[in-house]
Amino acid sequence: MDVIKGYAAGDVIIEEGTKGTSAYIILTGTVDVTKRAGKGEVKMATLGERQVFGEMGLIEDRPRSATVKAMSDLKVRVIDREHFNELLRTKPSVLIPILKSLFEMLKVQVNMQFLYLDLILFAACMRVPLTPEPVSTNINEFDIRIVIIPLSNRCPKTPPFGRCPM
Repeated sequence: MDVIKGYAAGDVIIEEGTKGTSAYIILTGTVDVTKRAGKGEVKMATLGERQVFGEMGLIEDRPRSATVKAMSDLKVRVIDREHFNELLRTKPSVLIPILKSLFEMLKVQVNMQFLYLDLILFAACMRVPLTPEPVSTNINEFDIRIVIIPLSNRCPKTPPFGRCPM
């Protein structure tokens, strides 16, 4: 069902780690998107009018990957999975903002995969270990706190597997 909801500044709309099947389109106001990091949290983005959050809940049954908190009085259009599927069949053009957001998320995930692979290749060329190892290369779980610990301060002429492609 398509519903308009209001939130006060400071209200948490989505809590990281909880389940949800709705997306939100901001009509008025702003939100901060944060992710847990150790004992604190990291601000990932500030979103405003006509921007979308929670869109992954429409297509996958996984815990929410971030917390979304109203930074000002907020009015959002809430679209649940059932309504999303109905609109996809009957009025797909209405879903363009959500589809754009989903494609952008996919693009970011693919770019992160390549960044991770580049980092591994670079580490192999430089003969440095990566620590700690990431739990997953899925951007929803991938924690970008990889530390490169150099074993020497100069680049070796040949990496362990032959000529370095970089």
